Amino acid sequence: MTIRRIQLLAVAGVIAAGCGRLSPPQAKPKPAANKAPAAAAQAWTPERITQDPGGYLAYADAETVRQIAERNARIGKIESSRQVIGDRAEKLMQDIRDAANIQKRLQAAIERADEDDAWPTTFAGRKFERAEAVSAADAAQRFVQSRTSLANEYAQALAKIDATGQALQSDISELGQLREKLALDMERVRLNQGIAEVAELRKSVDALSGFATSLTDTTENPLEDLAAKARPLAADAAFETLLGK
Repeated sequence: MTIRRIQLLAVAGVIAAGCGRLSPPQAKPKPAANKAPAAAAQAWTPERITQDPGGYLAYADAETVRQIAERNARIGKIESSRQVIGDRAEKLMQDIRDAANIQKRLQAAIERADEDDAWPTTFAGRKFERAEAVSAADAAQRFVQSRTSLANEYAQALAKIDATGQALQSDISELGQLREKLALDMERVRLNQGIAEVAELRKSVDALSGFATSLTDTTENPLEDLAAKARPLAADAAFETLLGK
């Protein structure tokens, strides 16, 4: 073998070795993922927190974020319900005022027509026989009496919604403060490479458990019950015409 051929073979070997080094390395198997944190805060016992304070704090932070998001979602739902109930309550109150005005004026017209023996009488641009006028006045009075009670229930529903919204906002504020404390605890863990104040961390466990169990069910729709109670009364054509229905 000539010297030139030996040199060429040596160069080829170097190139081949170099190509081998530049080829993409085979993917290394990923380490086994850590087990998902327990769904309930109470699963983090003092012993478990002592063994893995960083893991607990990561779980607690994620749980705090979830709790805040859940409350914000519920606030959105009850704000939508409040708008609908508020609009209906305002319309109902206006109808009550209009019906009370109709009843008062119509009753006065009946008394004048009786005194003057002037039947049929004209009221609100239309003629009424006495029986029709009395029926319409009675219907107006019944409307005021029954709808006043319903208006009170609307007011109570609105007050309940407002109280629930305020409670949720208060929870969000407290959860925000808790998250800030968790961030400080996490920094302490990083600095100390461990933490001895398990009892202090345990307070956040109790707080998270309390938030998880005290979340008021705000998904119920008070409109369903109110709608059932707002069913039309026995119709009186004359009164409904005067009321504008």
